[in-house]
Parts: sequence; structure tokens; C-alpha cells
Amino acid sequence: MQRVLRHVPLLQVLLVAVGLGLSGLMFFPGCVDGDTLTSWLDGGRPWGEVHDWQPPFIAFLARFFRFWPFPPAISSFFWMTNLFYWSGVVLTIRRLRGRPALWLLGFVILGLFPSSFAILSQLFKDTMLATVLLLAYGLLVVAETEGRRWAWWSALVGLAFAIGFRHNAVFAVLPLLVWMIQIGRTRLAPKTFAHRCPDRWRQGLAVLLLLALVASPAGLVKRVSVAQSSYPIQQVWAFDLVGISVKANQVYLPDVYQDYQEPSRLKGFYQPKASDLNENPLTLDNLRKLYTPWSVNNVYIFGEGKGLKYLDEPQEVAALRNAWLSTLLHHPLYYLQVRFDLIRHWLGFPRIFEAQACLRAEDPMLDFTVPTNRQVPGFYRFLDRTVFGQGWFYSLVLVVASGLFWLQQQRWPDRCRYLTLSGGLYILSFGIFSGSSEFRFFYWIVVLCGLMGFEALVARTDTAGRG
Repeated sequence: MQRVLRHVPLLQVLLVAVGLGLSGLMFFPGCVDGDTLTSWLDGGRPWGEVHDWQPPFIAFLARFFRFWPFPPAISSFFWMTNLFYWSGVVLTIRRLRGRPALWLLGFVILGLFPSSFAILSQLFKDTMLATVLLLAYGLLVVAETEGRRWAWWSALVGLAFAIGFRHNAVFAVLPLLVWMIQIGRTRLAPKTFAHRCPDRWRQGLAVLLLLALVASPAGLVKRVSVAQSSYPIQQVWAFDLVGISVKANQVYLPDVYQDYQEPSRLKGFYQPKASDLNENPLTLDNLRKLYTPWSVNNVYIFGEGKGLKYLDEPQEVAALRNAWLSTLLHHPLYYLQVRFDLIRHWLGFPRIFEAQACLRAEDPMLDFTVPTNRQVPGFYRFLDRTVFGQGWFYSLVLVVASGLFWLQQQRWPDRCRYLTLSGGLYILSFGIFSGSSEFRFFYWIVVLCGLMGFEALVARTDTAGRG
């Protein structure tokens, strides 16, 4: 059995196929949110007419996936994320081919861990990011343990995809790039210039060069497909200013929102609520209706009150940015209160958003009569009510694992520490740059926790074997 596992790559392909079959049986064609649907529709627009409220890279992929021959065509996203996921799982456990029991156990732990397996039902950009990062991690493990150059370069492509899937993905990618440099220096090219001159500044420059390389595809796609930016960062600034205004009982938003009769370039789902009301939205009474501590969506789309418009012009966005900076400087405590309220809801105190969409047939946000939304099995409704549906649980696991991996560095492989850095920076980025407390932002952390548990298990068995 060991000899077969070591020498027949066909078994690895078969294992990926088994994983795809399980996913398809349980979840196909998946559950689509408004963000992904917007990207899918953008994929049918002419070049130069795509907006960047959602990552243009996903719309770029949608241009090709529209030719997917098996209906519904948008389910091509489902198969893409599942292929990323199961390939990443098989590549991560590839080094255990000579230990059949642990090899199969790793497949079960990583691939079928209920929380991470469940996200495969969600056709979200967060699922795309989490699964492609898992694939890049598996490729880097192969590069590190086997010295495979093809795996190193393929991981670079995977990280380029990750940058394109989320605006803040760079925070999760950066530690993995540092790990890539280490693998390149120690395993793939020990006689390179960087190895002969291991100066920290040169290593930092190498990381920046790799970062520029992986970010260039998404940047190029944005340049050729987006005629004018929609400035997605504006929702974070607007959310903070609305919250600070409510808490301080004084309006701090700029006057650009008083020109509320000017229509926005963003249409459809992004049409602000009550846009037909001839009222000034910049009143404290209206802002109190718009502000919910857990989400920016009520500022624009849902709930009561007259929604703020989306700003189109650079000078308008500049005015919003300047107002945000000025308010942050003069009222830092109110800003921290707004951020704290958002983070505590994100962690689950209390939790507002469910771990997955399509959990309930009565969900008013979803239409189960269309073929792109399938209600997930009932087990996941139960799972959603346990600690596995709570952000604080995964944050706690990350904190505990970080303490173990960093305080006892000699007992754990370097990759474990890079995982904790990836997760920690990614969580920190949401604490600063997010306007919502949706659980889907934890999807990479959920997968990462499974990876850390698996790596800890392998390290412990290796130690026991040597003992």
C-alpha cells in the first residue's frame, strides 16, 4: 500500500475527484450572494463599463465562464472553488504518501471538517479567496518538502488569483510571500544572490517585488476593464462617519451628500434606498435610522431612512476621505467605539449574520426558485448554532495556536508561524477596513484553523515517531 501511494499520482487525482463528487452531491449548484451575482453580470458588460465595487478580476473570469456548457453557467464558480479546495487538500497531505493511515486521516480532517466543508456551498468571493489560498499553501508545502520548482511558481499564480478575489487579500497573502522567499533561498536556489547576501533589506525588497508581481494581474484587469473607479473604500469611511455622528450627536459627513438628487453611476442593487424622497439625508434623525453597529448596508440599501448616495467623482471621494481623517484626528474615542461595536458583532457578541447563506428556506434575501440557490442540508443549520458558527471561536483558536507556534518555535515547522501571521493580519485588516460584521469574512480563518490543527497533528506524530 505504501509503495502504491508513493508512486502513483493517479491516486491523488482520484482523491480530488472524490472530493468534487462529495461537494457536488451535498451542495451543487451552490448559493449565490448579490456580490457574486453582480460580478457575474459585470462579466457580460463591454470593456470599460465594469465598476470596481466588486473585484473586477472576478468579472474578468466570468467573461470566460459564461461559456461553461453545463447549466447554470454561474455554477462554474462552484466547480472552480471546489477544485481549488480539494487540490489544496491533496497537495497539503501529499508528503504523507508513505504513511497511508495519516494520509487518509489528513484528507478527512482537512477536507471534511464540517466548518470548512460547508463554505464550499457558498459562491462568495470569500470562498474563492479561502480556497485558492489553501491551494497556494499546498503548493508551497510541496515546494518546501520536495524542492519542486513547478509548485513554487504555481503557488505564485495562486496568490495572484487571491489578490484579485478580495480588496484586502494582500494582508493574508503577504506572510505567504515571505515564506516563499524562505523556500526559494533554502530549498530551490541556495546559490542565488539573496542567499549569498541575506541582508534583511534585500529580503524585504524581494518580498515587495513578489508582491508587485502577484498584484499585477488584478491591477491590469482593473485598468483595462474599469473606466472610472467606484472607490469601494468609501463605504468604510461613510460607515465610520455615520457612527461617529450618531455617538457624538453632531454631523461629521461632508456636504457632498446633500446633493442627493444627482443619480449615481451604480445601478440595480446599489441604488440607494428612498432615493425618490426629496429630503436632505444629513440630519441626525436620519443618520440614527441609517446607523446599525454591525453593517454598512443600512447606510445605503436596507432598513429605514434615506440612504446615502454612492460617490462617483474623485473630488467627492476626496472630501469624504478628508472628513474621515479630520474626524478621526479630533474624535479618536468615538471612532474606537464604532470599530469596537463592529468587531464585537463580528466575533459573535451578539452575532447577527449566519455562517452561511441558504440555511433557511424562509430567508427573505434569497430566491430558492432560481437554480443558483440551493438550501444547504439541515445539519449545517445545527452547526450554525454551535461554537463552529461563532467568530470568537476561530479567533481564540488562532490566538492559542499563535502562542504555541511562536513560543515553542523549535517544536513546529516554520509554515505554522506563517499561517498564524496570515490569519492575524487578515483579521486585523477587517477590524480597520471593514464596514460589516458578516461571518463570511472568517472563511479563510476557518480553513486556516483546520490547517493549523492538521500541521500540529503531523508534527506531534513525527515527534512521537522519533521518540
